[in-house]
Amino acid sequence: MNVFLDINKHLTRAASAFKSALWALLAVNAVLAQPSQTEPPVQSSIGGAPLVLRNSTALPTNSQPDPSSVNGVKRAVPAPTETEFQRFVRRNTGQSLLPFGAQLFSDGDSGYATNNDSTPVTADYVVGVGDEIIIRAWGTIDIDYKTVVDRNGQISLPKVGSLQLSGVRANQLEGVVQQSIGRLYRNFSLNVTLGKLRPLRVYVVGQAIQPKLYTMPAMSTVLATIFASGGPTSSGSMRSITVQRAGKVLVNFDLYDFLLKGDRSKDVSLFDGDTLVFNSVGTRVAVMGAVDKPYIYELKANETKLDNLLSYVGGLNVTTSTLNATLERINPTVNTSRSLSQVSLDQATQKITEIKDGDVLTLMPVRDEFQNAVTLRGNVAMPLRYPHRSNMRIRDLIPDRQALITSDYYQRKNILVQTVGARVTPIEAKTEGNFTTTAATKPQASVGAVLADSLNLADNINWDYAVIERLQQDLTVQLIPFNLGKAVLSNDPAHNLELQAGDVVSIFSNRDLRMAQSKLSRTVRLEGEFHTGGVYQAQPNETLRQLVQRVGGLSKNAYLYGAVLTRSSVRANQQKSMDEALERLERDLSLQNLAKSSGNVDASSQAQTAQAAQQFLTKLKSIKATGRLVIDAHEMSSVADIPNIEIEDGDVLYVPSVQSTVSVLGAVHNEQTVIFSSEKTLNQYLEQAGGSTPSADKDNIYVLRANGSLSRKTNGWLGWMGADAQLRPGDSIIIPEDIRRFETVSNYRNWAQVFSQFALGVASLKVLGIY
Repeated sequence: MNVFLDINKHLTRAASAFKSALWALLAVNAVLAQPSQTEPPVQSSIGGAPLVLRNSTALPTNSQPDPSSVNGVKRAVPAPTETEFQRFVRRNTGQSLLPFGAQLFSDGDSGYATNNDSTPVTADYVVGVGDEIIIRAWGTIDIDYKTVVDRNGQISLPKVGSLQLSGVRANQLEGVVQQSIGRLYRNFSLNVTLGKLRPLRVYVVGQAIQPKLYTMPAMSTVLATIFASGGPTSSGSMRSITVQRAGKVLVNFDLYDFLLKGDRSKDVSLFDGDTLVFNSVGTRVAVMGAVDKPYIYELKANETKLDNLLSYVGGLNVTTSTLNATLERINPTVNTSRSLSQVSLDQATQKITEIKDGDVLTLMPVRDEFQNAVTLRGNVAMPLRYPHRSNMRIRDLIPDRQALITSDYYQRKNILVQTVGARVTPIEAKTEGNFTTTAATKPQASVGAVLADSLNLADNINWDYAVIERLQQDLTVQLIPFNLGKAVLSNDPAHNLELQAGDVVSIFSNRDLRMAQSKLSRTVRLEGEFHTGGVYQAQPNETLRQLVQRVGGLSKNAYLYGAVLTRSSVRANQQKSMDEALERLERDLSLQNLAKSSGNVDASSQAQTAQAAQQFLTKLKSIKATGRLVIDAHEMSSVADIPNIEIEDGDVLYVPSVQSTVSVLGAVHNEQTVIFSSEKTLNQYLEQAGGSTPSADKDNIYVLRANGSLSRKTNGWLGWMGADAQLRPGDSIIIPEDIRRFETVSNYRNWAQVFSQFALGVASLKVLGIY
């Protein structure tokens, strides 16, 4: 009995809930049937008498577009998932292909939604329940009236009566209203327009991203609804989207027509209650390779030929080979379910080749091979491919010397005019080695420097060696060397070789391949006290002494002891050694700071020491190698005393005039340059400069010789003995600061000597010693 009582109790509750829901539904219908009072009263007049029309209605409040939507159309959130066919293509080809057209729905708001307020009303628009009607008349009757078509399809016009407007087309609306008013009034003018239009309820079903009932703005089209729904799912078709009205298919929309041709002839306006159906996808084919649009394409039942598919791809690319393409096919009814075939892409074959569901078509690019070309590259005027012809030889490809002059040669010549033309003001005096250059010796944009740089003889043609690269029948590469000079200049048949199609001829410069010194062209700049200084081209195996003798020797004021010989190869080696030394120094400095930080050391003192060490390191990094070679000469001034060494391209020899001063620099009371006297000692020069300061490092006094060498006084004043004790014109005495005050850097004082020998002489040594 208790069980039956419980059952009866639950049934009673369910009936009560159903009754409440029914009453709620009836209440909603009642609200829909009542006119809205949210609009303010509309002032109007009929027959010249002011009248307030309080029965003016607006759109039903429950039919307004969702405010969270885009242009009144709420977008679907879910994105299409990867289909099994997409996964199959990715597993077997390594490429992730999207269905063609899927990119339309990847950015959320498509912009195709219809705006109810700004879109013009089409002539065939059918007035229905909820549409706003605006009536204006003047003459014997004065009307300014706005109302909404009620659920009976009528509007009530004061002093005129009810007008049946539901089902009337927009282009007929004014005539219907004029006919109704004309039964009662004459001699008036009339204007009837549509205001806010009723929203449409459109059902989206089938293979849609989010099938449901959509409230769309009036006059929404098929495209607007497609984009509002987010498009088809991965299993949905883009080629078959049907619109059903009153149980009949109104139109079958194909998105490919819109995507490929811009055809919107079937993009019809929808009516309230229409149904949009996304049908299942049809035949799918993947296209990849030498194609601009690699996608998965959908074919209709009557479009199963290869030419149909290629029309959607955009036709064959100019870089696509028409000889063949590969077609992978799935046949699940046999043991080996996949097959591979090659198809030609000529027009006839395209029309008969059948395409099936699941095919993967790969288009091949054209080969990079030239059928009739010979390639010329390297140190030539025009490195290009040239057409090959029968019995073609080296001289046909390189007819004269002009073909071997590179374009940058003339560019360098043009730059020379600009560079030399900029030589208008002298530069400031600059210390190089132990001598100072001014406007008299080093004008801005020196013509000599420009001339030496412009020659750039390392780029000269290698006339002894060139090579032909040829692909053999067995696909091995053969190198065929020949003498370029004999082939081009002498027309030697042994070297004027016959060329074959596909050959690559390479021409080298002296920079490309290291040649014997005797065959290299070398330039030397002679500056200063020479009878005929200038830029000279050395002869084969000629030494520096022989070159100076050949061009006239030294002037009577030459001070060979102060000569500066700089060389590019020496500069590179010096800079490399300096960089390596700096790396070791920086590493040692870091390790020492780390050890001190872990010990019992005052933090403030440690910070000051580390800062001083870092300044020391920074100044060392600012020094660059000069490439100066120390000439082991004393006060000699004859050509016979010049080193008899081989010349290298780019050598610069500067010989200053006879010097008569000695410089005293560094930790002295008065840095100065004093007149040289062979009778003065080092101490006397120091006394003449006011003596050393209290912070001077008297145990490490340097003498930077005019010839670029460095002498160092150690172990007290007795350290200066023999030749080291003798000063010569142009020498510089340098007393550094005592860096033993800085505990962290005191271990690095010997680095100053290393860098000073590589670097800028007096100026660099001052940087190293003074903080």
